[in-house]
Amino acid sequence: SILEENYALITASKEGDYESLTKLIDTYSSIVHSVIYSIVNNRELAEDLAQETFLKVISGLSSYEFRAPFKSWVLRIAVNLCRDYLRRKKVRKIILPFAENDDQVDESIFFDDSKVPDTDLMKKERLEYLHEAISGLPSDLKQVLVLRDIQEFSYEEIADTLGWRLGTVKSRLSRARKELHKNLKETKNLRKSQA
Repeated sequence: SILEENYALITASKEGDYESLTKLIDTYSSIVHSVIYSIVNNRELAEDLAQETFLKVISGLSSYEFRAPFKSWVLRIAVNLCRDYLRRKKVRKIILPFAENDDQVDESIFFDDSKVPDTDLMKKERLEYLHEAISGLPSDLKQVLVLRDIQEFSYEEIADTLGWRLGTVKSRLSRARKELHKNLKETKNLRKSQA
């Protein structure tokens, strides 16, 4: 199973097996990059922070004790590095890329006529609405929204990753979705009034 394979990789990596360590990093590289990029919205910076994440993973591997899932432990390191960076730079406005997967959002927010064909231009416009709406969310709400609705983490994985209680995850996710919905309506109305 995947859990047994991960356990074997982690154990071998802790014992200094370079090949296992390389495979372990490759296993989590994509999700670490994706989560970091979702927070900082800058590819070069995301690459730097991902490298820093894996350096911390390697240096801290000997202290990993299998209490939390390894993925959550790695992503907690990544998220904490992002928080530290944002605190240092005092960055307050971050736009999260929702890639092409925006089917979690109620499309009636964007269009009055549901019979309008979904062209590339409309898809691009909807993504722009999303970017604008998300830029108004506080950092903690962005993080929980990305982990749940984009990365499709379970509530337990999010709690482990962010170091929150399960109830906090659920309440902040609910707040994030309400705020996003409100921001989407405001963005749409603002664009209509400017048209």
